[in-house]
Amino acid sequence: AHTETVIDLAGRLARIEIASLKVVDLGGGVVRVEAVATNPGQLPSHTKMAVRTKARLPVRLELETGDGVELVTGYPVKTSGRLEAQTGTLKAEWLVRAKPGATITVRALTENAGTAGMSHSVQKGGSR
Repeated sequence: AHTETVIDLAGRLARIEIASLKVVDLGGGVVRVEAVATNPGQLPSHTKMAVRTKARLPVRLELETGDGVELVTGYPVKTSGRLEAQTGTLKAEWLVRAKPGATITVRALTENAGTAGMSHSVQKGGSR
């Protein structure tokens, strides 16, 4: 009985996912990167007390730069104190100079709800 309860609780924990990664070619080697991280779990990523006391690092959505990917505007990291259960989202948008064939990678990181990543390869002559 205890094992079933623990397994059920583990299934409800917060977990982070990249819900979408959209890369739009703006011309001149510049692309707009839009990313959304979500928490499909049944519990929030952080308790309200953890946010208030800053006991844990915030949820982070990060754009990886280098290897043909250069940030043009914004900061490479967007943060949120917590992602609510099932409805919590963290959105970020960046303008990036990317060489054809470069890979744009976005990662979502938390201390207690896991990590997730998604990549998109920049095509010559435009992106989706």
